[in-house]
Amino acid sequence: MLHTADWVQLERRHFYRKKTLYSSLAWQSELNFEDCYVSSCTFGGPVAVWQKSVQSPSKQIILIYSCSGIRISSIVWSSGQFLTCGWSENEELVCIQNDGTVHVYNLYGEKIRSFGLGKDAKDSKIIEARIYRSPAGTGVVVLTTLYRFYAMTNIEVGTLKRLPDVPGLTSLPSCWSAFANDDSQKTVVFVANNKDIFLLNPSETATFQKYPEINDFGKIIQVAFSRMGESVAMATENGTLWIGSSDLKDKYCEIALKDSAVRQIVWCGITAVVCSLEDSVTLVSTEGNLITYYYSSLTYLVQELDCVRVFTDDVHDLIQKVPKVTLDIFRIGSIEPGSMLLEAAKEYQKKSYKCEEYIRLTRNQLAKAVQQCTEAAGHEFDPKLQKSLLKAAQIGKGFIEGHDPEKFVLMARTLRVLNAVRNEQIGIPITIDQVNYSSIAVLLERLVSRRQFQLALEAAKFMELSKTDVISQILTHWVCYKMKEVGQDPEVVAREIAEKVRDLQGISPGDIAAKAMLLNKKEVHAKVSSMQVYAKLLEYESNSRKQVRLLLKMDQESERSTLKIDKTALSRALESGDGDLIVEVLLYLKAKMNKGEFQMFVRQHPVALATYVNILREKVPASLRDIYEQEDDYLQESFYFLEEAFFQTEVNFHRCFASV
Repeated sequence: MLHTADWVQLERRHFYRKKTLYSSLAWQSELNFEDCYVSSCTFGGPVAVWQKSVQSPSKQIILIYSCSGIRISSIVWSSGQFLTCGWSENEELVCIQNDGTVHVYNLYGEKIRSFGLGKDAKDSKIIEARIYRSPAGTGVVVLTTLYRFYAMTNIEVGTLKRLPDVPGLTSLPSCWSAFANDDSQKTVVFVANNKDIFLLNPSETATFQKYPEINDFGKIIQVAFSRMGESVAMATENGTLWIGSSDLKDKYCEIALKDSAVRQIVWCGITAVVCSLEDSVTLVSTEGNLITYYYSSLTYLVQELDCVRVFTDDVHDLIQKVPKVTLDIFRIGSIEPGSMLLEAAKEYQKKSYKCEEYIRLTRNQLAKAVQQCTEAAGHEFDPKLQKSLLKAAQIGKGFIEGHDPEKFVLMARTLRVLNAVRNEQIGIPITIDQVNYSSIAVLLERLVSRRQFQLALEAAKFMELSKTDVISQILTHWVCYKMKEVGQDPEVVAREIAEKVRDLQGISPGDIAAKAMLLNKKEVHAKVSSMQVYAKLLEYESNSRKQVRLLLKMDQESERSTLKIDKTALSRALESGDGDLIVEVLLYLKAKMNKGEFQMFVRQHPVALATYVNILREKVPASLRDIYEQEDDYLQESFYFLEEAFFQTEVNFHRCFASV
């Protein structure tokens, strides 16, 4: 069949396919990959590129691109001596200096934070570093000029730990890498010093030397571990590729590649590895079968959860093991229910009577056929093929009484979102397996980090995520971004935000303002004060209690002389007619102002003054006299003296009676 034209069979049951994700990449006019280092984020994330040869490592320029080759931003390095960089799993660029200083940037080259790796790294200097995925998060392993390894399993909260020394290591190792074994939840550092192989573990005090079974043993120059850390692939300088278990005890296969050196190795799932050579990419199964794809320029590989992405100066491809459900449907001569249902759908489009015959063949397995076609649609990148499979599933479920369409509807919606983010202008070529592993919410977060707020919001609505915090988080980040724009009118910004949330159930302007304040506590560096926008936004809040309490919270973090939020809060409380809310505001103002200032302020609001008098009469009666004197209320002042005299006389009477 036509769909199987790009398939290759490496083993009896395993087929692989190569698809072009993007062609004519925009970066081909800007970059020469032969003179560049490249680091690409997983899950279809961005690509960081920097020059191999610069006049000074402290004057490096890092360019950040989307997978479709569109430049997102650039970082002009102005700190110490730049060493290397890599991506965290939440798409933050982690840059490391030779003194152990780590700078973390977002996609737009804005520095998020900086921290040091400790005294040992600073004193002895770092010559090489690796950024890797660990069970605890994003980890870093560094090699110092004393040829000692240090590891930090989580750059967010971790500390640098020294690893056991490698015996006889007095120069740079020929190859080394860090990986995390998901079964043991441990980080392991693989070090190849020519032919000697060592495994280092931060939790161990000893170094373990390994002796794998390799027939044509030479200096190891490349190594790669599977995502879960259970398997390893090594390449030697003489072109031998060895694949086996990560503890090096079991050998899966050993083959001789071309004479040219292997530039890079990555795993394609768990059953094959992909090797980048000088002018080609070779796919090798764990059983030793291989197929070679030729390219006209240098290639870079990105190891994904379920596939490998290959990009060059002008093209971005995907190599993937053909999913089982796709194989079942499109394999030549297949009699699977899904294959029969797809043929029925084709005949239905032709208005042929054969449609009924195919349906009759699968009548007892229609539920399975619908499931196969629905699932297979998710694994396709071509919208036409997606529609064909979904159309077949739609026809099939029409013959099933009481069929639950939830999975079909979810897949149709998910594919609409995936097709949108795979567009060249967005450039996130994520697969359905990667989405299922991470979730749609994480994908929307990645859209937010790219400032694609409108697309993220529409996708969240389309996926019916309005009852979760996802939409609220999208709007919150959008609000913070809007307030960074120079020259915006606070009232215009607030009105635009209020329009966005008007039709969203369960989300109010006050909710967005509260979350934005929490996310962005510091003043935004722009002509528009964030607090001004919050205050204007709260004018659209219909819940008086939420509105007033947020105004008071804002007043604590702003200059009252500029924004006068406290006065606005009292006005809103008085308008609501909520006595408890008025008391809450008055007590806040009394604690904030000095006595005279507070009394002069509260007298401007008769209802507030009356409420305050009632508070004093109940809590601090002695303070009432000051209020009466201030207001020249001689009648109430006389009543105050009479009441005081009455209680004073009553007290003296009791004392006299007690003395008798």
